[in-house]
Amino acid sequence: NQSAFFDVINWTVIGMILADEMGITADNLDDLMADPAGPEMARLLGVAFEGGEIFDSGLGIRPEFMQDVIRLVGNYGQVYDENVAAVIDLPREGTQNASANDGGLIYAPPWR
Repeated sequence: NQSAFFDVINWTVIGMILADEMGITADNLDDLMADPAGPEMARLLGVAFEGGEIFDSGLGIRPEFMQDVIRLVGNYGQVYDENVAAVIDLPREGTQNASANDGGLIYAPPWR
């Protein structure tokens, strides 16, 4: 089913961008899973926040799938730096590929 595949890929990319905006990296993932900074971070990581329920994306995959993505490949910025900036010498800073918070065009909608 191409529509389901598209949904999973779309959520994965959005999740990687959101992880970048929140400062979640492969290096600090375990700490943030244990103590997420807020409910949106908890939803993204598939963990409960202050005794609340764990968010289900409805995609038919594990709620904590973004933990695997971040752990294996990193957030958007990490992937960009390792696979674009390092290869063609195009840094994110000052380009459209920077986060919207930093003057670029990359942003993620709320994780819901």
